[in-house]
Amino acid sequence: MNTVLLKYSIFFFVVTLFSMRSLAQKTEIQYLSGKGCDQPVKWDFFCTSGMNSGKWTTIPVPSNWELQGFGKYNYGLDKEIRVSPKGNDNNPGTRELPLATINMAQRQARELRRLHDPSISGGIRIVLEDGIYRLEEPLLFRPEDSGTDDSPTSVIAAEGAKTVISGGVQVRNWQKAGKTPSGLPKEAAGKIWVADIPVVGGRLAEFRQLWVNGEKAQRASTLSDGKLSRILS
Repeated sequence: MNTVLLKYSIFFFVVTLFSMRSLAQKTEIQYLSGKGCDQPVKWDFFCTSGMNSGKWTTIPVPSNWELQGFGKYNYGLDKEIRVSPKGNDNNPGTRELPLATINMAQRQARELRRLHDPSISGGIRIVLEDGIYRLEEPLLFRPEDSGTDDSPTSVIAAEGAKTVISGGVQVRNWQKAGKTPSGLPKEAAGKIWVADIPVVGGRLAEFRQLWVNGEKAQRASTLSDGKLSRILS
């Protein structure tokens, strides 16, 4: 009798262990994109086009992107051309080997469209890395540079980058003047700095503003203190 009870006890113990193991391996299914239009799942997206461009927005998935003002979603099929002030225009324009100028990125984008390259089926993104892009001439965008509704071209800053497109020209090689020019007050003695005007396009740069360390400088004037009458035309 004792032997029979022992067998039943062992059998019960084995069944219990098997049941606990089965419960531990139970699979739970989670629908990341929802089961349908009536049962969506909310996701946070950073929108780069449409009425909500430039900000994080919660979007139910699945959803109709365009009707909700989020532009057209191309599932990462757009061609990316990377540009960096530290790049080289002989590079292919990838993340690892970026171009150096926006002009070269424009030329590459135009060539891809001319060749009907399949890589641009979802559009072209010219991504500017952190830094200052100095222009010696205005950027010219022609109608064809916009692309199409299905394959648009956009110029954006890289995520987290501080990108500046500047038409300013750096004035270099500053040095103290050998002597104080006549007509200046005594307090100016030894505080005069001079530099050669840079040459742009084969001629001396004509400028109306001077910026020093990010702040607009006050230009010298022969006018006395007080109000200056404006010329009305």
